[in-house]
Amino acid sequence: MIEFQIERKFEFPYLFDESQAVAKAYDAACTPDFYFFDEKLDLIYRGQMDDSRPSNTKEVTGEDLIRF
Repeated sequence: MIEFQIERKFEFPYLFDESQAVAKAYDAACTPDFYFFDEKLDLIYRGQMDDSRPSNTKEVTGEDLIRF
């Protein structure tokens, strides 16, 4: 993931939760479950990236995240 972050030039922090301890602490509902915070560290979005799933043919668009 570090290489992926560097290649994609992520300008935001992300977490790889190998043990799932953080996911459990934050009651993550899906994988991945995105948490967006504003500059005051107030949670402004929690949820999925889009409607795509390994079990369907919907395109990966990130549409649920784009609005933030």
